[in-house]
Amino acid sequence: MDTNKHHCFILSELIIYLCFLAGDLFAYDTSLIKYAGIVLCFVRAVYKRNRIIALAFGLTMISDFFLLLLDRYYTTGVCFFVLVQMTYLYYLHRQRCRPYLVPRGVLFVVGMILLFVNRQTDALSVVTLLYFINLLGNTMSSFANPGLKMVSLGFILFVCCDICVGLHNLLPYGRLYDVVSFCMWLFYLPSQILICLGSENALRK
Repeated sequence: MDTNKHHCFILSELIIYLCFLAGDLFAYDTSLIKYAGIVLCFVRAVYKRNRIIALAFGLTMISDFFLLLLDRYYTTGVCFFVLVQMTYLYYLHRQRCRPYLVPRGVLFVVGMILLFVNRQTDALSVVTLLYFINLLGNTMSSFANPGLKMVSLGFILFVCCDICVGLHNLLPYGRLYDVVSFCMWLFYLPSQILICLGSENALRK
């Protein structure tokens, strides 16, 4: 029975994934379809009683509500993503992964200096820096546990997604802009599915 539900989850996410990719190719608004994929991951984590990961997905839903559905209040949305990464940091610590706090701190200081030099010390830039450094740190930490290979792959795709987000915000309109815009969710939803399923594998061990 549980195997059937697992296959149902994978199939549902695959349908969602193909639907919004097709919609993005033809310039339709696929925000609600994309959001449904994240909600489904949250429901899956709650069903599996994977409490820490369920919390992370609950915070992700709030963040994506601001960033994806409302497409405004970006600072608030990114602040919730910082909380998502703090939740994953706690999860990885529970999985006996090194937190790499010193490298995170060094990168944050260097990043703040660069922001100051470029006069970009607004709240959104600062919280985005804090978020991305912790995402990189969590990605590094996940490799410390061989049982988290799927989670590690999810974090790598998560990083790829956010690189595309950064390029999306920096590039002028054009073909390359369209490519990175398409690739954001091409990487993002698979990253969330892999983290969801990979954390279940670790839970069983």
